Amino acid sequence: MSEDKYNTLDSLAIEERRRAMLDADAKRDAQRQMTWIALFGMVSFPLLIIIASALGLENGAQLLSDTANIYVVAVSAVLASYFGFNALETSLKNKLPK
Repeated sequence: MSEDKYNTLDSLAIEERRRAMLDADAKRDAQRQMTWIALFGMVSFPLLIIIASALGLENGAQLLSDTANIYVVAVSAVLASYFGFNALETSLKNKLPK
């Protein structure tokens, strides 16, 4: 009876660890996807301004140009926080005793 109890506890601990690893992996994937989308938006924003100007939408191009400063700062903050928190998390994991 006691041996079954330990096997059950071991299997529960293994299952909990497996789920934690899957959750951490899904979190990293979501953060990576968010970062790539933000980076793509930041790179494509100037292209939108050029396209709007080429199509003769001067008012639209001006509005995009006016909001470009805020947009670039906001997306840069998102990207910087992603890389910063990743570096912090990695350094904290390396400092923890094993």
